[in-house]
Order: sequence, then C-alpha cells, then structure tokens
Amino acid sequence: MKKFTPVLAAALLSLLSCNRQEKDAFVLHGSIEEGGNDSILVIGLDSRFDRSDFIHCTDGQFSWSFVPDTITPLLLIMPDGQQFPVFAEKAVTATFTMPSDGSTAVISGGHYNDIIQVFREQALSDTSALQTIARIDSIILDDPFSECAPYLVCEYMVRKWHCSQNTIRNTTSKMSGITQDSPLLVSLRSRFIENEPANVYLSDVSLTDSTGQKLKLQDMGSQGHMVVCVWASWHEGSVQARRDLTRLADAFEDYNLTIADISIDVRKDRWINCLREDSLQWQSFNENGGWSSRIVTNTYIPEFPSYIVFSSMKKVMYRSSSIDGVMAYIEKNVPKKAGSKTTGKKDNLKDSTVPKKFKLNTL
Repeated sequence: MKKFTPVLAAALLSLLSCNRQEKDAFVLHGSIEEGGNDSILVIGLDSRFDRSDFIHCTDGQFSWSFVPDTITPLLLIMPDGQQFPVFAEKAVTATFTMPSDGSTAVISGGHYNDIIQVFREQALSDTSALQTIARIDSIILDDPFSECAPYLVCEYMVRKWHCSQNTIRNTTSKMSGITQDSPLLVSLRSRFIENEPANVYLSDVSLTDSTGQKLKLQDMGSQGHMVVCVWASWHEGSVQARRDLTRLADAFEDYNLTIADISIDVRKDRWINCLREDSLQWQSFNENGGWSSRIVTNTYIPEFPSYIVFSSMKKVMYRSSSIDGVMAYIEKNVPKKAGSKTTGKKDNLKDSTVPKKFKLNTL
C-alpha cells in the first residue's frame, strides 16, 4: 500500500482543491423565455476580468460559473445587443431572467446585483437627470466604497443624461478615494482633458503643511518655476512617484526651480503617517479635498501619478504622468540659477527624452 500513498495523497488534494473552488465559485443561472440556443458574450468592466467568455444557452436556459478573486463587475451582451451588468462575488449564486413580454431583464442574487436591480426599476420612472443623480448620490452616501457606483455614473449620468463635467465631479467626489480610482472613472476623467482651459492660474489654492500652518500656493517658490507631484496616500503608484522626485531634484539642482509635493488626502492622519515613512529634501503640503481638490479639478488631472510645472505666477505650464516627460520639459524651458556654470546631472537625464508616444500637455 505504501507505494500508492503519494498517488492517493495527490488525488485527495485535487479533490479538496476542487471542493474549495466549487465553494468559492460565482454561479449565474439564466432563463431567456422563448429563447433558443444563442450565446451570450461576457466581458469584464475592468481588469479584474481581463478576458471574454461565452455563455451557451440550450432552449433559453444556461448556467455559468467561475471563481472570482474579488468582487468582479461583468457585462452580459445579449444576441440582440442589449447589455446588462452583473457583479460576481465569491460563493454567490445569481439569477438572470429575460421575460418574453419585452420588459427588461431581472438580475438577483448578491449585494450589488440586488442594488442595481432596485435602481434600474426605480430609475425607469425618472423624468429628469436630477432624480437619477439623487438616487446615485444616495447609494454613494450609504456606501462610499460601493462597487456599483462607478457603473451607475457612467451608464446613467454620462450615457443617458449627458451630465456636465462639474455635475459628474460633484457626484464622484462623494466616493472614497479608492472607488474614484476605479478604471471606469479613470477612463471617464481622461475624456475631460479635451476641454481643459488654455490658461490656468492656481496662485490662490489653499494648502496646509505638516505642522498645520496654512498658506497659498502663491507663497511657495515665488522666484522661478515650480514643479509639484500631486499624490494621495491610498494610491501606491503616486506614493512612489513622490519619491521619484529625488531623481529630478538631483538632476536640476542648478536650475531656478522649487520642488514640492501636494497630497489630496482627506484624512490628515494617513497623509502624516505616509510622510513619516520617507525623509525627503523638499516640503510637503496637503489640499484635503480628495478628487474635488482644486489642484485636481482645475488642472483636469485624470489619474495618478501627476506632475505639474508652474511658472513663478503659478500658471500651469505643463502637466504629465511621466517624470521623464517633466524632466525633458524643464531642461528645455526652465533657466539655470544666476551665475551657474554647470548643467543638470546628465546621468539622471539619459532616459528623460520624451518618447514618441508621449504628448506634451502644455497649457
């Protein structure tokens, strides 16, 4: 018997693994009344489901499942082109029913699917954008981390009611910072860049330093240009971007340039704790408005990280998510300090040329 032990052990482990997967699976049962054997396309609303799949129907009935790592927003695309959102959760069974009377589909099962279903039913009677926006606001205020909120903003405020940029920003500002970083909203914010103003001055933006002292942006680096990194403690990529300013500071120590970073953290304690993890050579400031901070809304920052170059009058001269792009801009447009005979440290600039795919956001 001993020689069979490894085989039996492997079989047992495989069985336990299958049982765990079945237990964690999201299962979607469906019924399309008077349906045939058509297939339903399944795609992800973001990278959490980075593939496509087909649900095959048999006489209008289907059953489909997979094991999600986390709550995963999906989009079902029917043979006639209709689209329906479904939120997959571990160990949840949901039901999709498409009536034959022409009424809309009913999706139930799972916290977010139930919220979406109630919302869709109630929104059918809305005759103005204000009514729908109020419903979305209610969901966000009840749960700022709501996974369905980004979808509702895009589907109803953008596609159905064509709400203004300011209206959309006002609604999304109520979400948590993590939710505002959802791929759907990042993509949405990137579209706003097309409408950014030609002349943006932010001299009167109010900031707070780490000691609690308040000041205006105009009080910082009044002589020469200024470059800032706009970041938030909840966004790991922007935390690293802030640290990357060290490379820029070393390269341009002989340039007439002030360097700083500005956090948009709403919670001061998180911002301060993040500062304590680093010992950097420039000042750090906070404009605690989250995605509604003026430095974000007035410069139409779509995502993190973001670097901004200001003139001495605090006019936005250049904005980029690439520190190499910023360094290339500074080298061409910012003068050296009076009496300086040396150039920036070229070793740090060897990769700072702007790649062809990178477009300068000169305002």
